This record gives sequence, C-alpha cells and structure tokens, in this order.
Amino acid sequence: MASHQKNDKTMKDSLESSPRKDFARAELGDSRRVERLLMITGALMDAPEKSFPEAVDGHAAKLEATYRFFGNDNIEPEAIIKPHIESTCQRAEAVGRVYVIQDTTDLTFECRNGDFHRQGLGSNSKYTQSLHVHCALAVSADGTAIPLGLLDFMTWTKTEEDKAERAADWIKSKRWYEQLERCKQKLTEEVEVINLWDREGDSYENLAQLSDDKQRYIIRGSYDNRPLLDEDGHATGDDIRLALASQEVVGERTINVGARRENGRSPSSMKKNPPRKKREAVVGVRAARLRIKRPCNRSRNRQPFLDINIVEVVELNPPNEAEPVRWLLLTSEPIDTQKQMWEVVDGYRTRWVIEEFFKCLKTGCSVEKRQLKSRDSLERMLAVMMPLAWRLLLMRDLSRSSLAEQPATLLFSDTELDVLAENVPHRPMDASPTLGQATLAMAALGGHLKQSGPPGWLTLWRGFRRLQELHTGYLLGLRRCVER
Repeated sequence: MASHQKNDKTMKDSLESSPRKDFARAELGDSRRVERLLMITGALMDAPEKSFPEAVDGHAAKLEATYRFFGNDNIEPEAIIKPHIESTCQRAEAVGRVYVIQDTTDLTFECRNGDFHRQGLGSNSKYTQSLHVHCALAVSADGTAIPLGLLDFMTWTKTEEDKAERAADWIKSKRWYEQLERCKQKLTEEVEVINLWDREGDSYENLAQLSDDKQRYIIRGSYDNRPLLDEDGHATGDDIRLALASQEVVGERTINVGARRENGRSPSSMKKNPPRKKREAVVGVRAARLRIKRPCNRSRNRQPFLDINIVEVVELNPPNEAEPVRWLLLTSEPIDTQKQMWEVVDGYRTRWVIEEFFKCLKTGCSVEKRQLKSRDSLERMLAVMMPLAWRLLLMRDLSRSSLAEQPATLLFSDTELDVLAENVPHRPMDASPTLGQATLAMAALGGHLKQSGPPGWLTLWRGFRRLQELHTGYLLGLRRCVER
C-alpha cells in the first residue's frame, strides 16, 4: 500500500510539473533562446501532432523563430532536455525502484523526388532517409509501470561521416552498455535499478560487463545455441535450449499475443518475427542457472565463462498453424521459486512501455513529418518532443491507479469539466468529479467503449484533442456573450 501511495504522489507531481515548466529551467546560454523554447513548447503542448506552421497559427514571426531555434548550432540537444532528465531522476528517487528500459527506434523521413536533402542522414531506400534513435526510459518497477520520464537518448546514422567519428571497435551492441553508463551517472545510488534490454543487447561482452559491475538486468536472449560448461569448466555437449528442455514447466498463464503485419516490413524483420494473427496463448515457465562458454571472437579478453540465470516462457499446446510463443530471458534476478520466475517475466513485459513511448513520439508528436534540414536540427526537435511524448504516455495511467480518486481539478479546468458534462452525458460525473471520472469521460470523446477495458493513450489523446476543440468553442461563445 505504501509503495502505491508513493507512486501516486510521484504521478501527481509529474502531472503538475509539465514539460514547459521543466524547459523554463533550461540553460541555453541566452535567455532569448529559453523564451523561444517556451514559445515552441506552449504552441505544441495542446497539439503536438500539428505541423510547426499550424501550431503557431501561421504567425510568420513565431514560425521563423521556431526554425531558427532548431537550426541554431549553438544550442545543444542535451541542454534542452537536461531539465526533463533531472525531473525524471527526482521521480525515480521518489519511487525508489525502477526499470531502466532501453530500445532503438528508426525514424524515417520521406524524400521528395529522391532528393536526399536532410544533411547528415543516411538513405535507406530510393525515397527515404533514416535516423536511428536509442532511448532509455525510466518506469516504476512495482507492477504499476508508471512512465517516469526519459533518462538519455543517443542517435546514429549509416553515413560515412558518422562511421568515421566512431571508435574502430564500435559495434551496435555496445550502445546498450554505453547508455547504461550514462544513466548511472545521472541517477543517485538510492535508486534501485533493473535494466531491461531487448535481443540486440544480448552479447557476451555486455553480459560480462554487467556481471563485472554487478548490474541488475533482464535481457531477451537471442542465442539459445550457446555451448555450456560444467562446474569443472568442461564442455557438457549441451546448449541452452537442450538444458532448458530438461527442466519442468511450471505455472500457467493466459496472455494476449499481438498481431504482426506482413506488409511494409523488411525481409530481415519478417524472418526474425514472422507475421501472425492476434490470439490468446496459454504459457508456462521454466528456469535454470547455466554456465555459458565464452565465444571465440571479440570476447577473448573476457572471463572464460559466465554463470547466468535463464528463464524460458513456453506456449502450452499452441495452434498447429501458429508459431509457438517462446521467450528466453537472461537475468541477474533470483529464479529459485515459481513466483520469482514470473516476476522476471512480468519485469520483461514492462519493456512494452517504451514501444508505446515510441508510438507517442511518432504518432502523437508526428516527429517523422517535421520538415527540418539536418540531423542536428532533428536532434534538437527530438529533445523538445520527447518530454511531450512522455506526457502523452502518462495520460494513459490516469484512470488506472488510485490517483483516479483525486479531484479532477488536478488536471482539468472548471470550464473543461463543464464541456465534458455537456458533451458526454452517458458518462455521468459527480458534482465534484474525480480525476478518474473526468478521464473516462474524455476517453469517451476519443471513441472509448466501457466494454473495451481501460482506455489506451491513443484513445485518451483523441479525446483530449476533441476536448480542446470543444473547449475552445465554449470559451469563444462565453467571450461573445460577455462582449454583448
């Protein structure tokens, strides 16, 4: 109970501390730059999906100031987002125990007539350019999965210039530990951190470094054919898959398996994750502590073996035509009991929050539609838009926690509540409505149905946008009545 109360206070503080308040503390070398940043944020707060001309209502001077800000080489992206990261660290310290989730997303920008006009970006097809963005998101680790904010982001491209700036031994898998180090420098020792990584982070070098530094982690495994050693260091002839197959499957859960589309995906993505239909799957879990052998490639300077806890999720009686669900999870967490095994699984499932964050960034903030001319300007834009995307994601949790019993005035104005009461009569609210009641009413504006379960962030965002439109009309009507 105390943990949930602590998270509710953290979430309440997060709502009251908007990205715009964070940006007001930015140190950009000139107060006028901060004023421009606040102008841009204010224009985008209520409608982050709008283009820059639409966000400033076609105001020529404001639009020019916006593009000058993003094109200013004297402004570092790190300086823009630093206040938000500081607030994220404060929220993490208040919660005490967090998952730091890392993942990569690819931002794709269309080129007109094959004109690769964005300087510093690589071309990945005849008509598109791309920028790879690797992020670290802090999320509460008590089961509520409250997004606490961004801790770090880094970008890279496949251009020759970008390759020349990297160390000779740089490989993509190294970025996972590089970002862990950057996050560790920002968080205090009082914060208990469990790192969540996807399959790209699974390398022997990363696992060895995590072990050396006594870092906690849950990583989706990519290689189940790693050879194993016995306690005396001799080869057993088994690999991870064979060793786990000899373990008893315990427990049973029903999970929802999401659909994977077939169109619009690369051949490598199709091979790695074949298309599938949405369905329910009954899964069990098994685990073992195994000693994996050091591979004979880049890891020669590492210890000859690693003792790692491994949890495997397996689907029980999968349909004939479907690929069985199977997760291989490498972890530092204990796996002695069935409860501990499922805690590892639940921890890894929290990784989905960062996928939703990327969706907020791309869909809710339209970052791939921004008409900026260089990688540097796009990085500044990301530093502004990422806190806004986090704010969108946070809205999802309003109707799902005990914070829902707080007064609606925590987030909604009196006139916004009047608009909701008038336009959503089938979602009645009390005379002094709670935050949960107002949020569900807003979700109804976005098309949410009661039988559909808790609303997601996209439905809430649609409702929020509709509420803003109705609220603007309501205020305009009031003003005209007063003028008469």
